[in-house]
Amino acid sequence: MIANLINLAGNCLGVFVLHAGVAGVTWPSLISRVFSAVMITWLCFGTNHEVFYTLPAVLRVDGGMQKSILRIAVPNGVESGIFQLVKVALSSVVALFGTYQIAANGVAQTIWRVASLVCVTMGPVYITVIG
Repeated sequence: MIANLINLAGNCLGVFVLHAGVAGVTWPSLISRVFSAVMITWLCFGTNHEVFYTLPAVLRVDGGMQKSILRIAVPNGVESGIFQLVKVALSSVVALFGTYQIAANGVAQTIWRVASLVCVTMGPVYITVIG
């Protein structure tokens, strides 16, 4: 709540008092997020809680855990990179279209988004149930 109050007060000050525009919103958001990160880190290292972090445990290198994480992360990263590359390639192809083709492509993408809505909404459900 304190971070949200910092953000709200900073936004009001930056936009209405200082007339800073986008910068008047950006800096208070950054400051409130940094405040939140520092507070959460401080709370996680507090030894008065039942579960807490210690610096040696945070800095410990666990090769087996890193191997398990990378076994999943590297293929996922490659897949994501290829997906983004294909999106760029398709966008450059669409840029070569004429007016009617661009309009038809927009209509087709809208229909596709409606059709894929069920899959997108069920994704978190599958992750939760399978996980």
